[in-house]
Amino acid sequence: MAEPLKQPHELLNLDRRPHPRGNELQDLMQLLLEGVGAVLHNQRVIHRQLVSINQKEDLVMADLGALQTSVQATTDAEQAAIDLLGQLSALISQNATDPAALQALADQLDTKKNDLAAAIVANTPAAPPAP
Repeated sequence: MAEPLKQPHELLNLDRRPHPRGNELQDLMQLLLEGVGAVLHNQRVIHRQLVSINQKEDLVMADLGALQTSVQATTDAEQAAIDLLGQLSALISQNATDPAALQALADQLDTKKNDLAAAIVANTPAAPPAP
């Protein structure tokens, strides 16, 4: 958990102090130095938080790159399936009057279907373990 920021104006209690006299001036200078210390402390806390945020951003960007690659691969596979269905439709139309050609086309389609199913299984990551 992040360290809380210190408030210099609270540390100095300037609102409640009369004008300094004698040793009070030294005391006030000491309080001012402590206030500067609090500001420097806050600066260090903020710096650490910024470093942490930057590290998390780097991780998110790496994950985003992997996700973009995965989406592109899926998009490519979907387009290939769309193209294949278009080609299949054209082949069926061209061979509608030839039963032997249609059977050969059906056999070819079964082979491609099995190849596609095997590729999907081989390239699907295993489910993460249940929490």
